[in-house]
Amino acid sequence: GWAVPVEDIVDHIEMRLAIAADRQVTDVRPAIGLSPRQITAITVTATASTVLAAVLAGLVLGLPLARRLIDAQGAASGMGAGLAQHPPAGLLLSFGAAAVLGAAVLAALPAHRATRRRPADASNAVA
Repeated sequence: GWAVPVEDIVDHIEMRLAIAADRQVTDVRPAIGLSPRQITAITVTATASTVLAAVLAGLVLGLPLARRLIDAQGAASGMGAGLAQHPPAGLLLSFGAAAVLGAAVLAALPAHRATRRRPADASNAVA
């Protein structure tokens, strides 16, 4: 059924560590047997996941903090508190979605280009 072999989990962890360490994933590919499309997909997924986490953290932490800061500034300047208004939810969702989609597209281009190079070429391009 749904059981994932231990080797697949180890391979996935190795690839995530390679991405996190900013190593060339093309050097790791032969060792774990991933195709260029799989490397591109992993890189894009890792980037989009990071941006999604940042968007969610920004919304959860930023909205309440922004309201407090705007109200404090209004009170300090003599305009009064209660000035802060949350933006419409649809606008926030569209900006968040655009950030995640944009990051995925921008990550796909260099990831795809890097997988087309031979490992020696990719290493020399970075150095």
